[in-house]
Amino acid sequence: MKTNGVITLSPFKGKVKLKRSVNRVIDPHGAVIGGVSAYNIYDLNGEKIAGLSHVEKTPKGDVRRYEGYRSFLVKDGLLTLENGGVLGRVVARKERGAFVPAAIALSLLIVAILVITAVLGFPAPVPVSGDERPVLTIRSEGEEWGVSQDLGVFSGSICPGSNNLDDPYDLEIENPTEYEMEYTLTLTDNNSWNGRSPLEYRLKMNNVYIGETNGWTAMADTGNVISFYGIHFTPGSSHIITIEWRWPFESGNDGSDTQAGHANGIYRLNVKVSASIVGQE
Repeated sequence: MKTNGVITLSPFKGKVKLKRSVNRVIDPHGAVIGGVSAYNIYDLNGEKIAGLSHVEKTPKGDVRRYEGYRSFLVKDGLLTLENGGVLGRVVARKERGAFVPAAIALSLLIVAILVITAVLGFPAPVPVSGDERPVLTIRSEGEEWGVSQDLGVFSGSICPGSNNLDDPYDLEIENPTEYEMEYTLTLTDNNSWNGRSPLEYRLKMNNVYIGETNGWTAMADTGNVISFYGIHFTPGSSHIITIEWRWPFESGNDGSDTQAGHANGIYRLNVKVSASIVGQE
């Protein structure tokens, strides 16, 4: 991988340390100069050198201004200096994937309290005064995400024998309210070849495996839905959820694995978080 240290301030030792959720910036000669996320600009060492200042709406699209040791602009897919000098092209994560895009669709859903109470059998909710509503905050790799966001759970192609055990994906889920809350975490998936899901998953909460088996669960064996219910939140607390995945090399499903590999298609994992306020004894 060619690199260009034009925006890197500290000594660079030759290995790019950008997180998977960060879009690479490539100079006109094909060298990586750093990365851009929704909120920050990073150098080759993965160090933040500028933060988002504001977003300007224009007829041609958004122009994002980042302030730091220098002033940067991101417009028309290019990272430029304030004076207009072009540094490089911002390469979206989806351009880096072959078989699987480096993305996960994340949706945060706060369901009507009475509905979720009836469905899940939670205790009667405590009253919520005024316009106040329960909220959850979700962060990944140090950045806060909105209702729907692409995250780098997968990086590049996947195939039989591949996994993310050396670099699992973490989400931090925080209850910033004064209420006791419970939430449900649900994983579902889909693929473009309409075949059997080849992946297995297991999750940790605060570094401890959760679920009935504390082991691997194949998506195809659960109707493509894996759910974790009744995860408790005290006021102001947070949990680190670690997502681990693997594609077993000898899964016993050679036919469907071959179909998936030949499809050269897209696989997407969806994560949904549903929360409710719970009553106090």
